[in-house]
Amino acid sequence: MKLQFYKTETIYRGKVYKILTPLTPLKNTYVCLPQGTPFVFANQADFTILAGLFTLLTEMKEIIIYLPTRANQTDYLNQAWAGIGSSSDIVLCHHSLQLKRGLFKELKKRLSKGSLVSFKVDPMKFSELEFNEKFWHSENKDLLDVAHQQSTLFVAGSTKIFEQLARDCLRFRDIHSEVEKPPYHSHTHLEIYLRHGSYPHFDDMQFCFYDKVWWKKWFAEQEENKDAN
Repeated sequence: MKLQFYKTETIYRGKVYKILTPLTPLKNTYVCLPQGTPFVFANQADFTILAGLFTLLTEMKEIIIYLPTRANQTDYLNQAWAGIGSSSDIVLCHHSLQLKRGLFKELKKRLSKGSLVSFKVDPMKFSELEFNEKFWHSENKDLLDVAHQQSTLFVAGSTKIFEQLARDCLRFRDIHSEVEKPPYHSHTHLEIYLRHGSYPHFDDMQFCFYDKVWWKKWFAEQEENKDAN
């Protein structure tokens, strides 16, 4: 898989930050917090790209990946979910960067198209990855930090966690419209990876398969059936 980005390098208080923004936005990815829980809704194509992004993070610890998904309209999600609200952006990075959420607001002001860069990754190498049982153990300290601030979902993790998340995204690659009908949907709970505790930590997070075209078609069929009756 080839991933292309606009790369911006900026220095803030003596530290260099490398921010990658996808050349092609993820138009079918939505980050919402119904009932206070982060849900990442996406279709097959975008989950495949997300798998690629997590794979890239397993290979490069020095980057920040910024996904401007806030502008994606959530109208069709609101047909089935109460309080879905609007979408948020996503920021992905390693713990080792120690990125302050408040600092990203300043870094975002400095974003530009920058230079065009590309990387080749192979997320399929994680498709058969077994679940790492260390995440079941209470003494495990390798945890995913997820917080929501400034209409942005911040996700900071480690190489091992990003391997698992790449695999979790890939589980949606073979889903077809015949598998499940709205409002039911395939999804993965990620609470096993999360750092739990007081605000801003969450008790759960989900990847949810949603296909906008399929979803709208299903609702149109329901309306037609109502009219016929």
